[in-house]
Amino acid sequence: MNRVKRFSALLLAALMVISLIPLSAIAEGARLAHRDAETIVGWDFEDQSPNASTANANNSGAVVARESSDISFNYSQGNGGSGSALSSNGWNGASETAPKYYTVTVNTTGYEGIAVTAAFRASNTGPKYVTVYYSTDGENFIAAENGTVEVVNSTSFGVVNCSLGEICDNAGSVEIRFAVTGTTAINGSEIAAGGTCRIDDIAVTGTAAGETPDPTEEPGETEEPGETEEPGETEEPGVTPVAIQEALAATDGTQGVCVVGTVTFIDGKNVYVQDDTAGICVFLNAAVSGLALGDSVRAVGTRATYKGLPELSGIDGTDEAQFKVLSSGNALPCEEVTIAELLASTSDYICERIVVRNAVIGAINTSGNTTLTQDGSSINIYRIPAVDIAENTAVNVTAVVGMYNTVQLRVAAAEDVEIYTEENPYDNIPISEAIAATDGTTDICIIGTVTFIDGKNVYVQDNTAGICVYLNAAVSGLALGDSVMAVGTRATYKGLPELSGVDGTDEAQFKVLSSGNALPCEEVTIAELLASTADYLCERIKVKSAVMGAVNNGGNTPITQDGSSVNIYRMPTVEAVEGDTVNVTAVVGMYNAVQLRVALAEDVEVVVEMADPIDPADYPDYATIADVLAMTTTGGTVTVVGQVTMKFGNYGSLNSVALGDVEDNEIIGLQIYDFTNIASYNVGDIVAVTGTVGDYGGVRQLSSVTAVTVLSTEVEAMAAQEVTISELMSNIGDYVSEFVVIKDAILGAYNSNGSTTITDADGNSMPIYRAAVYPEGVSEGDTVDVYAVASKYNSTVQLRNGAPEDYVQTNLSYITIEEALALDTGVSATVRGVVTFIDGRNVYIQDSTAGIVLYLNSNTVPEALAIGDMVEATGTRAAYKGLPELSGIDGANEEVFTIISSGNALPLEAVTLEQLLAAPADYMCERIKVEGVTLGAINTSGNTPITQGEYSINVYRIPEIEFAEGDCVDIIAIVSCYTDAQLRVVDAASVTEHLVFNDPIDSELFTDGIMTIPEVIAAADGTEVVVIAQLVYRFGNYDSVNSAILEDIIDGEIYGLQMYNSLDDYEIGDVLKISATKTTYGGVPQIQSAVSVEKLYSTDRIPAQPFDTFAEMLANKDNLLSEYVMVRNVTLGEYNSNGSTTVTDSAGQTMPIYRAASYTSFAVEAGEVVDLCAALSKYSSTWQFRGGEYFGENKAPTITLGSFLDAEVGVDYDVAITVIDDYGIDNVVCTYVIGD
Repeated sequence: MNRVKRFSALLLAALMVISLIPLSAIAEGARLAHRDAETIVGWDFEDQSPNASTANANNSGAVVARESSDISFNYSQGNGGSGSALSSNGWNGASETAPKYYTVTVNTTGYEGIAVTAAFRASNTGPKYVTVYYSTDGENFIAAENGTVEVVNSTSFGVVNCSLGEICDNAGSVEIRFAVTGTTAINGSEIAAGGTCRIDDIAVTGTAAGETPDPTEEPGETEEPGETEEPGETEEPGVTPVAIQEALAATDGTQGVCVVGTVTFIDGKNVYVQDDTAGICVFLNAAVSGLALGDSVRAVGTRATYKGLPELSGIDGTDEAQFKVLSSGNALPCEEVTIAELLASTSDYICERIVVRNAVIGAINTSGNTTLTQDGSSINIYRIPAVDIAENTAVNVTAVVGMYNTVQLRVAAAEDVEIYTEENPYDNIPISEAIAATDGTTDICIIGTVTFIDGKNVYVQDNTAGICVYLNAAVSGLALGDSVMAVGTRATYKGLPELSGVDGTDEAQFKVLSSGNALPCEEVTIAELLASTADYLCERIKVKSAVMGAVNNGGNTPITQDGSSVNIYRMPTVEAVEGDTVNVTAVVGMYNAVQLRVALAEDVEVVVEMADPIDPADYPDYATIADVLAMTTTGGTVTVVGQVTMKFGNYGSLNSVALGDVEDNEIIGLQIYDFTNIASYNVGDIVAVTGTVGDYGGVRQLSSVTAVTVLSTEVEAMAAQEVTISELMSNIGDYVSEFVVIKDAILGAYNSNGSTTITDADGNSMPIYRAAVYPEGVSEGDTVDVYAVASKYNSTVQLRNGAPEDYVQTNLSYITIEEALALDTGVSATVRGVVTFIDGRNVYIQDSTAGIVLYLNSNTVPEALAIGDMVEATGTRAAYKGLPELSGIDGANEEVFTIISSGNALPLEAVTLEQLLAAPADYMCERIKVEGVTLGAINTSGNTPITQGEYSINVYRIPEIEFAEGDCVDIIAIVSCYTDAQLRVVDAASVTEHLVFNDPIDSELFTDGIMTIPEVIAAADGTEVVVIAQLVYRFGNYDSVNSAILEDIIDGEIYGLQMYNSLDDYEIGDVLKISATKTTYGGVPQIQSAVSVEKLYSTDRIPAQPFDTFAEMLANKDNLLSEYVMVRNVTLGEYNSNGSTTVTDSAGQTMPIYRAASYTSFAVEAGEVVDLCAALSKYSSTWQFRGGEYFGENKAPTITLGSFLDAEVGVDYDVAITVIDDYGIDNVVCTYVIGD
């Protein structure tokens, strides 16, 4: 049965010509650029009502609700400690499948770039985390990227600010949920029934349509205020200045507002000025040369607000009537503020210059956001200047308060960020000065960090030197890392400098000031130590790669380095033995001669010499990874050499690479963001990569890659470093972008829209961001070794991986089916597999190694058991008539038969009957597909023979099918046995018409310079290509066509290529020679900007490749990208004219059709079951259909006869008749009578 598309029939007076009119669907539209965001709807709850406090016309009456109307609302203190916030309880028992949430429904018609912000506070027994989800159909919810907030119990609420997916653009209905999906409370316990969660300051924003951005541009920071010029007004003469506070009070659009103030920050056309009442941003039409901080200026402009930033805009800096420098060198105003105060009263400080003291700085990001944290409150510094300050350092920051939807700080100069020095209430001196004092000097006060404790001898160190504090008696509870104040008398004992006579029980003489401080450490050689002992005495040092002598825990243990030796006195019991190469961390002591004192066994580590895959001398023209990591500025282009250690990306869609190297016997790593050339990287290869240096989320990386050169394929790949979750969480800086493995990790529920959590045996957890799917047979709760790249996003430590193979099972409770088949009869075994066929008590299952039948006891087959279920079963090895089994299984006993999960993809292997009959044991109990077989006499209660060439096999009890004896079909079946091999077919849908795919293109056409589709796909972006391919499909946006699918068949395999051009001048089936440019859009290779298109000839097009389920198709998705496919028995969802339309296959799995072709043109509607034809595509990691043809057989054809002109003698007329059918038309017969 040939299935064809609908078409229009054109009837001529003497001859009827029928032509196909292709019905199309849609190429992925580019994500539109953000312009000025507007608030679509918002809630501040000041009126203690769930109704929106601000809304456009489409959202008047919008309300906040809970998942259950039974939950009542209260109103409590709002964000920042003032106003009101909505509050409720009943958050206990939440899960991924049964979330608890606040929800709002928003109409975003006319807007794109939809973003959401909201603030949350919870009680100690309320939820710790809230995540933003969104949906356009009310059923399928997607977690917003960066949409999870850690809730706090503070007047400064935890704030989430995230963007929603483009399906929310211009949508009639978007449901947004602020959801709790776990049970963890703020205090670490489980959420209590009475635990509350407040929500405040909800805002949903969007922008009008704009230009199309570069689709390959990497996500980054949004533009700063002032990037888009605004129309300005010319000042009228004689305008009188007002206080900036008055200017702020003016309504937007007020013209001729004049202010005078001191310049505190300059960012191109954005000039922040401040007087003694307030600050404001002066937005100039163009930057003014020579303008400087401290200049007093007069500015006249129009009051405006941009992303929340108050401005005077439209100011011509070259017109002194609008902008004039009055004086220079004025003092810059500055007010000390805490971050909590700033967040609580942002409007009081906006555009003003402030100083924040003793705040901890996060990872420095000179092109994006750098986090600053103080007493639990955090704020971002945007585009901080390059500063030589390490992450997690306490600093003082002088900055101007800016705003881009949320408050941020802007720092003018590097010197405005300085290391914080604590004010000291003690009359202490540096330890170096104490060392210089003569013995007997009394009342010397020092402050330092404890580095070693030996009874009454306490070694302390500051940033100048170290000394031994000799206590009258040992102090209980004193620990390494304690910061202490000590007052004593300068003394020396056996050459050891001391403060002696210190009473540890008298706080006037000895006091612990703080605990858990970092221990100082300086790397030193033994030769340097012996040459300058006084410079290191009582200080903590590290000696690397020394050789251990004879170990003496009660006396001296020598270590030797390059011919120099020193003793370790009373070394703890360590794993190292004589002859080992060790790294030793110790304090330098003295007892007549210099010696080392080791505090902890772990301070002596045996050195394992790392195999360095790269000798820099071999590649002198390239930078090393260490060079790139050490760069203090970003934005430059560099070529770096490294070994590929892992490829990773989003949910298995690869877009990045980790490069590794060894520097000073330490592994280092570098992230490469390069989805365009991802196929060029292979693990183990030594490569040179040219790209732009940047920082993304605090991770140094190369992006915008222009060249990848493979230098060597002969070097052994670096092994993964075994680390623990706690090691990564506490010290990610030592592992970022490195290849690691976490052993015996317990998998959490897989999350296809965010992060998947893993947990170790100690209960520590961490996320895998956009994790690869679990491999077959692996599911939530399993224990595996996780191989990944260690990474972070700002302060969030996370893992990244790329393939199901990155999860390696350990300590399994079951064996593979292949292993079970090898067991003797009567031996018990436990297996796990996916159910592929159910025949009464016989349950066929299959894993990645083989298949077997589970023979369940009578009346114990679970009613809920279904094909696609993953089950684990324990039974006794047996065989019946040649059919391998595990028998004696009680299906009602969960200890021996458990359904692990449902809806799993079904395995499938294409085989010939010749292959099957030559080795039936190799396929026994497995799901296979045989193509192009001829049906014999059909017998639904017995055997139906099928033949392929000279080979035949029986199908036992074939279902009722629509085919007849002699038909050529494809069959999906399970291999079974009853003395001889036979096939079992699940249902009629498993028997389909056999389609012949003939190569439409003669290979001799591919002369020099003409590429095949695979060669085009492999070409670098920007390459000018010439390709020959067949036009098989068109699509675009809804019913507007802008793109085409080209295909070819090479060695029996279909290859597809997307073209951003609808090729309207050509017909489906035309074989074309096209000259164009290779690009990549959303991870999809394509050609565009055609220079020439030449039709070579026309032939039957390559038909759509048929599938029964989405899972069957997606199992081979990478090889089907940009190909014309058909999925049978698909149920149409509600049509969405503003985004994606969701459709459901026969197995209940859903997929989106992005900007689908309308249903009306196919005379179908939501709820109908059709055969769906479309192009398989993706956008980044989201797989989707493009276009849409909906074929069914449930409606009569629609016939449209055009109107006729009055007849005239001797005039010929063309008569047009349009015939549309929802399935297809084989032929049209027109009968007419002349004169009627």
